[in-house]
Amino acid sequence: MVIVWLVFGPLRFSAPLVRSVVRAVVPESIREKYNLAPVIGSSDELKFENVLAAAEWARKNLSAEAKVFVFSGNQQDFAFKFFSRHNTNLTNKEGSIWVTAGFYNSKHWYDERRRYQEVVESAQSFEEIVIFAQELDSTHMLVPRGPYWQLWTTFSETLPVLYENSDYVIIKL
Repeated sequence: MVIVWLVFGPLRFSAPLVRSVVRAVVPESIREKYNLAPVIGSSDELKFENVLAAAEWARKNLSAEAKVFVFSGNQQDFAFKFFSRHNTNLTNKEGSIWVTAGFYNSKHWYDERRRYQEVVESAQSFEEIVIFAQELDSTHMLVPRGPYWQLWTTFSETLPVLYENSDYVIIKL
């Protein structure tokens, strides 16, 4: 264990320098192919203040029984769950918690995350995602700006928008 820490510990602290070197040395085509040191424009980042604002709105305006479907991404899904104090579908981050909670909880987390990957990550329409969210007994959905936002905007059925900011919308299912 000490050896692993000695090898990988310094990488954690030198990551910004390593990214800069990789961006300077490795051609962009290879970086894109293998997702090495991607350059994310500031306009593409989801701001923490916006997920916090959405969570605060949900905490104050949704009933305690509401279950919000969240999309996995940059741990904003878990931040929304934590700050809104609402039940959501299981997040990637919860995997580390549920693995120590016994076999049945771990299996439940694994099965739900695997089903999430099958349905959501390969969805061709927003309707597929809505059906999956309803299977999980979700009453609302937090839609982040990005690929799911684009699917949502092309969705033919109109779902009521309850809250909106520049990065997120909360819709009623």
